[in-house]
Amino acid sequence: MANNPGKSATFQYRHWAGTLWTARLQNVSTQISGPLGVKTTIDPDFHHVPAPGQAGTVEHDDAWLQYLTSDGVHWACKCHSHTGDGNVVSFTFEHFRAPDMDNADHESSDLNFQAWDGSSWYATCPNVGPIPDGQSVAVLFNLSKDAKFLAKDAKA
Repeated sequence: MANNPGKSATFQYRHWAGTLWTARLQNVSTQISGPLGVKTTIDPDFHHVPAPGQAGTVEHDDAWLQYLTSDGVHWACKCHSHTGDGNVVSFTFEHFRAPDMDNADHESSDLNFQAWDGSSWYATCPNVGPIPDGQSVAVLFNLSKDAKFLAKDAKA
């Protein structure tokens, strides 16, 4: 299975170590929190599955996605979910440029990454919902080839 343009539940990417992985986001759900009963979402973790035959790698869930951009730069991100009007959920990625994993570089609605074959890809997550109370919904990616690198991503 290779990355294909359009909507997809998963995408293939290269990790900093050069290992090959497939990732998806866990389902997103809402919860009532605080004394005022404000409805919020729980940030989804990434579910990582190694490519077949890679020794020393195991399927796992993690808040972090550690990936390479097409020019080989090491980045990591976390996905954040945001509850809006009508219980519709939107998503952003908080990006960290390695090795500084304590201070976010920027937050955006997109993710630029290197696929298994080294090609450049671009992903966003379309809004989902409304989400009925007590239920969760799957998160999809919009994938396109030839990532759209921005000036902020090309730091020296």
